[in-house]
Amino acid sequence: MPAPPDLLRGVEEISRDRRSGGRELGLKALRVAEELCRRARQGELGRGDVEAVLREIRRCRKAMGIVYNVGDMGLKALGRGGDWLENLSRALRNMRGILEASRERMVRFSRQVLRGVSSVATISFSSNVFAALTKAGSVSRVVLLESRPGEEVVDAYRRLSGAGIEVTVLPDSNMLYAVKRSDAVVVGADSITARDCFLIHKAGTSPLLTLARAVGVRTVVICEALKLIDAEVGSIEMERWRYRVERLDAEFDSYPFDWTPINLVETLVTDHGLVEEPEDSDIARVYLDVLMRVLD
Repeated sequence: MPAPPDLLRGVEEISRDRRSGGRELGLKALRVAEELCRRARQGELGRGDVEAVLREIRRCRKAMGIVYNVGDMGLKALGRGGDWLENLSRALRNMRGILEASRERMVRFSRQVLRGVSSVATISFSSNVFAALTKAGSVSRVVLLESRPGEEVVDAYRRLSGAGIEVTVLPDSNMLYAVKRSDAVVVGADSITARDCFLIHKAGTSPLLTLARAVGVRTVVICEALKLIDAEVGSIEMERWRYRVERLDAEFDSYPFDWTPINLVETLVTDHGLVEEPEDSDIARVYLDVLMRVLD
């Protein structure tokens, strides 16, 4: 029987969603996969139908690590011996449990990293970075870069200033100025490729981390371990968005994400702990650890 159109529409909605963050998109993908299991248990779907939708989930937003892993780790669970439906159901339960516990753990580890830091530069909006900055205790000022062509800066400004933090918004072209005014650069991640160790995040992240390392400002990345994916950066086709230049009354293709070698990150904070000066072997270790926890 063909894959249910309503579930495929759910995947398509994830593909078109340009407002939700990586964590929120991942939870949407998880709900689609959980509904797959429910219908399979009722006999409405077979293994082939479930596998087809999981492949679509993995394909729909490859740069979004949690979305990718719902599909990819789900397929890995299907490939294990024994009861395929029980294997998949258990993997999805484990994934949800890991996600639900991850925010508190990342905040706890972030406090260690941000102790004594009063000013931070960041780009775009990351709910993980927001949680860390507002609960770290010492951060009182944030220099926020616009991260065009996205518009996350509006939500980021409102939420950070609403939490009592002094926020200065600067255009991306003032990146060096932002770095020099800060004790640390703190960003989130949409995914990290475990095969060749590139950080994928909003456009501007790569030059921001490059500048920070060049002038000796600490670089910190905060993300769930479930954003580490079994892929190479070259296998991920980067999205293109239309960017409107009002003064020219014209639109152009733009790239909302870029990729950064992991060696530009001084401290990686995940719910599995801190990794200082992460190397390829560290990324592989964290990925395999979370994979085993999902498949356990």
